[in-house]
Amino acid sequence: MDIARFIRFVLVGIGGFAVDTTLTMTLLAAGLSPVVARVPGLSASILITWFLNRRFAFRARHSPAARSLYRFAGVAAVSAGANFGLYAALVAAGMPPLASIVLATACSMSLSFVGYGRFAFAPASR
Repeated sequence: MDIARFIRFVLVGIGGFAVDTTLTMTLLAAGLSPVVARVPGLSASILITWFLNRRFAFRARHSPAARSLYRFAGVAAVSAGANFGLYAALVAAGMPPLASIVLATACSMSLSFVGYGRFAFAPASR
């Protein structure tokens, strides 16, 4: 495993986590349910982390942006689905939303790292 790449990925993830959590908690304070409030936060964090992972973590300048965005979206859909499903289950079980975001995000992180590195930002095969 490329440790430097993983550290960059974690740093990007911290930024995405901050966007997700801030937006989700703001929408919760505005009166939305925990599940509904999470959708915009998770969506915004996916877009931001695509851009930052492409440029900074994986340094994927070898493939067209549209190609990596489509592949990233596929991996992100699987990862976000797992993240969101766990989040919803934890909230339903009584865990506070912030703690649920932390745990669900930590659990989906390795899935994201592997998927982004091996599929979303992988060099195009010849």
